[in-house]
Amino acid sequence: MSLLDEYGDRKEQNGKKEGMKELISSLLNSGESLSEIAKKTGKSVEELEEILKD
Repeated sequence: MSLLDEYGDRKEQNGKKEGMKELISSLLNSGESLSEIAKKTGKSVEELEEILKD
């Protein structure tokens, strides 16, 4: 399953922001850095940090 497929599945289940938050948390737990996640998702590090705060 691609990153976008996983994000789409989570988006449908939990709403866009919650799905993205879960995806970011999951990737961080697997050892990815915020900058790597930013490249994969097309979001800035600041946007990712903001999502995680909420």
